[in-house]
Amino acid sequence: MNYIQLSSVQVGGLICLPALFVGFLLGKDLGFKSAMLSVYLANIILFILSVLVLKMTLSKRKTTVGYIESYFGLFGKKIASITYLICLLGWFSINQNLIFSELIQIFGGVLLASVFSLLAGLSTVCFVIYGIDKIERVASYAIPLMFCVLVYSICQSDLSGFNSGDFSLSMSSVIFAMNVCIGMVFDMPTFYRFSKDYKHGMISVFIVLLIAAPIVEGVGVYIGSYANEAQSMIDILYFDSLGGRVASAMFILLAGISTNNANLFSLVANTEHFQIGGKRTYVMILGVLGSLIGFVNINEVLVDYLTLINTGLIVISASTLVLYVFSGLDESINTDCQKNILIFSFVSSLPFVVATGQLTVGMAVYLLVFSTLSFINKEASHGLSI
Repeated sequence: MNYIQLSSVQVGGLICLPALFVGFLLGKDLGFKSAMLSVYLANIILFILSVLVLKMTLSKRKTTVGYIESYFGLFGKKIASITYLICLLGWFSINQNLIFSELIQIFGGVLLASVFSLLAGLSTVCFVIYGIDKIERVASYAIPLMFCVLVYSICQSDLSGFNSGDFSLSMSSVIFAMNVCIGMVFDMPTFYRFSKDYKHGMISVFIVLLIAAPIVEGVGVYIGSYANEAQSMIDILYFDSLGGRVASAMFILLAGISTNNANLFSLVANTEHFQIGGKRTYVMILGVLGSLIGFVNINEVLVDYLTLINTGLIVISASTLVLYVFSGLDESINTDCQKNILIFSFVSSLPFVVATGQLTVGMAVYLLVFSTLSFINKEASHGLSI
């Protein structure tokens, strides 16, 4: 795939309500200037990180779980596959529930909302069955439509009281902004293994992280800069005219389908270990199951648990990247030893999470311990294990 096709798939999943909400909250809390500074710095950090991930991706063109297996053996593969299954099926269901709940508000009834929500889920199943080329085609048509609908919605909204803020910066706001794309960066092997070459991959990453992501989050920041304390983004964008309802419904459906195309494709690619029947049957089972769960309003419970599980997935993916930097793709690497280092590092970080109540502190401690022990293990003789 060339850089345009790769970018279409990623940007299609990026133009979604969660990305807009992150920008909205930053703009509402910090003002336009500080929020945009946080967004750009977050994406610059992720871009630097993605350079390493892309180099690893194109070395052997495996999925994310495939690289995890290379360093942590069957243990790592099973843990990562289970995590992917729970996490991505959960986010698929949350997106479906967002489609369902928002369409109820727009249509004013459950029946139409249920029909369109189910059709969105089944459409995703069909696109994933036909592969990444079909997902890219859908995204290339959906992106300009979604952007036009979003601009139309903003133009129709009553915006007043712009908060420009200043250029102050806090690390917490940068970390919060990184949440939009950090999962995409660590899951790059699943999608960028199809890249024509490193050049096309790098151009795509540049477009996605340094152009598209700041624009999408920036739209949210812009809207948030007009919001008062009691307003949500939906309060500002939602309006009652027929054209407004149609525009809102179109955006929600296109954003939900594009995002879930990426979710379901990654889910299937990284959980082949659990595949039931043929690939088409497996895609249909996961897609239908996720769509049905989406009718149950359990978002508040799911989001907290999935955020924690997603953090675990990011940590093990980051560990894989650390090992790639230290060892490359050394086929002689002791996977049992690295499994033990991973477990020890995880246990060592738990007291810091409990003591501080901050997950980011625990992640930092984990990566420090893991990196140190992995480096020592690399420098040790081949006969020495920890």
